[in-house]
Amino acid sequence: SLSGSIYLYYLNKDYYPTLLNKIKETPPHCYQEIETDLHRSCSHPFFQTEKAIDSLRRILQTLAIHNPKTGYCQGMNIIAAHFLLYLNEEQVFWLMIKLCDNLLCGYYGCDMTAPLVDQEVFKFLVENYFPDLKQLFENANMSLITFSFSW
Repeated sequence: SLSGSIYLYYLNKDYYPTLLNKIKETPPHCYQEIETDLHRSCSHPFFQTEKAIDSLRRILQTLAIHNPKTGYCQGMNIIAAHFLLYLNEEQVFWLMIKLCDNLLCGYYGCDMTAPLVDQEVFKFLVENYFPDLKQLFENANMSLITFSFSW
């Protein structure tokens, strides 16, 4: 309730069921990406069941319908999956709406501008404050950004 998603739910009680009725309108490119990411969203045993996978699929598809400009972006599945461990399907939908539309504006989009900026800041901080860590990555011929992007 701290996010304000509960208020969105109470103000728009019929919205999620309406989107569920439009689930076949999920843009084909979004549907394909969602299907690709579903089984790699979370390693928790809960996601070994079709019920959980179906629930996650519905959340991601309704998000894509809700915001056709953004559609579906990689990473949404991981966050939604972890929320689904603690909340019901509709609560996760509203929390994702709050995150994607208000709290993390620009984080999920085709150009991924916000996460790329964050990665550059992270890289700067490691280079300037943790030179030993930077050296470890260089010695292993590993990119810090590639390693930390999923964080």
